[in-house]
Amino acid sequence: MSVGLGTQVICEPRSGNDALPDFDVPRGLQFLLRSTQIRVYRVPIEGENKCCSAFPRKYYVTDSEGNPILEGVESSSWCSRLCAERIHGFDIDFRDADGVTVLLMEKTLGCPLFYCCKAPAISVTSGQDFYGTVAQSANLPKMRLSLMDAIDRPQLRLLGPCIRQSRYVDGIFKLKCHSERGSLGRLTVQHFAGMDSYQIFFPIDLDLRMKCLLIASAVLLDCIFA
Repeated sequence: MSVGLGTQVICEPRSGNDALPDFDVPRGLQFLLRSTQIRVYRVPIEGENKCCSAFPRKYYVTDSEGNPILEGVESSSWCSRLCAERIHGFDIDFRDADGVTVLLMEKTLGCPLFYCCKAPAISVTSGQDFYGTVAQSANLPKMRLSLMDAIDRPQLRLLGPCIRQSRYVDGIFKLKCHSERGSLGRLTVQHFAGMDSYQIFFPIDLDLRMKCLLIASAVLLDCIFA
């Protein structure tokens, strides 16, 4: 498997040693190698700026059994959160149980309603390795998120509803190859204790960098649906 990902590598199953990544995987991300589903959910941060609800976002990533594996906290200005909750830019450091940063996500300033001019996007880095970018590529009639590799080649797509669903109805995004043929998995948006929860299902042999981009996709959707 080469460093540059190709659609063939993403969409076809691999076995044996071919499924092992050819780059260093931080210990805090190794659980993804054997995972077929994870959950990303946001919890409120309180204790500062109690005069309003402009709290930074805090996320947890759990394994299939619900055990928290990663924790990420937004870094941004109070003013930007207050004035532009849906579109402001920010950074998130995802740390493992030892407090080591294993993923750095950077969201750019972007508006989901005018994605043609300034599409919301999140780039993902681990250490010195750039994993890729997730960007909104369409809004009507369906929401489309494009997952691109480190050299900006589209690899996967998420297709789902363009508006937030009722708290009693799950919003389902289908995970597909960039050609949109077949289905590789799904991302389900669920209402969880007052906050949206994102359950993500994918093949076990999906490239680890794409799995990390799926985590970023949940964060991006959380901003779009804010």
